[in-house]
Parts: sequence; C-alpha cells; structure tokens
Amino acid sequence: GEQRYYTCAVETREGKLKGVVWEESREVLPGSYDFDHDGEPEIVELVTVYGGEEQSKTGWYGLRVRTADNRLYWSRTLHESHPGWGSYFACRVEGEDYLLRYLPVMYQGYATYEYQFFSLSGPGEEQTVREGSVNFDMNFSELHERFEPEAIAPFLEEVHRLLEASELL
Repeated sequence: GEQRYYTCAVETREGKLKGVVWEESREVLPGSYDFDHDGEPEIVELVTVYGGEEQSKTGWYGLRVRTADNRLYWSRTLHESHPGWGSYFACRVEGEDYLLRYLPVMYQGYATYEYQFFSLSGPGEEQTVREGSVNFDMNFSELHERFEPEAIAPFLEEVHRLLEASELL
C-alpha cells in the first residue's frame, strides 16, 4: 500500500515510559538548491505533522533539507500558533543559494521582527551571512514603549531586498 510516515515522541512520566505518535505527510518541493555550495543540489522537503486527537488537524510544519542520497542534512519546524510563526525562503544571491528565515512576531501590539540569511556547512550547520532584528510596539497609549521609524525602515528595506530574490519554501 501507500507508504506512510510518522513522528514519534517518547518520554518518562511518573516512572513510566509514554509515547505519542503523529502522522506526517511529506512533499518534495520543486526547484534545485545548493545551500552548502558544494556543487551538488539538495532535496528540500515540506513536512506537515498532524496532531491532536483529530489526526486530520495540522500540528506543525517542518522544512527538511536532504542530501542527494536522501540523508537528513538540516531540519527546522514552524507552527501556526504565534510562538511558532515564521517563514523559510530559498534565496539566490550572486549565483549562490541561501536560506532566509523570517520571524515576524507580534503579541498584543509588541513586535519583534528578525531574519537570518545563511548557508549550510558540510555537516548541515547554519553559516550566518547576515542577520537583523527590530523591536517596536504599536500601542500608542500610556503603555507605549518605543516606535523608532529610523530603526524599523532599514530593517524592512533589507528584508524586502532579500525577499525579492527569494522563493517561499
């Protein structure tokens, strides 16, 4: 039959071994990317993990990069709830492939936006080329702390420059 994949978590609670199993779907993304710049393209895979009591409900998403022989090289996860918000992009700059992680988070008007622009090393470790972040709040009342356009604008201009050369993964 159809091949199925699962994510499993095992822990010890009150002296007993307990486990949880979530079904996942995997989609190999189109495109050819060489994030470690070794001349061999990697396989990029989007993983959707289904969780909770309803196995049809999305629990979280994963992005995996595999070597040409299908070994797991690098992996990160994101979630739909705001602590896990973010996006990954494949970004081509000067003929080289990079990953761009963009994490814009806002809680009740307080924001932290950050990005990391990186390649992967031989063992799959992130090699940061550029990164940045900005904090501000949109609470223009007695709770207002900071809103500095002179800090926000250059950050957003840099992110948008990178996004122009990027493809959402």
